[in-house]
Amino acid sequence: MNLKEALDRSRRAERIGWTAIALLLALGLLAVLGVLAGVVLFSYLAVNLVP
Repeated sequence: MNLKEALDRSRRAERIGWTAIALLLALGLLAVLGVLAGVVLFSYLAVNLVP
């Protein structure tokens, strides 16, 4: 394996790694937003449904 092949493989691995990190961050953000929406909805229902 020459140097160019090694660099290409390294760049590809780095790109896959950054893509995986971005995907995990996006999923984490969606989870946080989902929990926040659940809390807001629960609070709204708790205030409006209590007689």
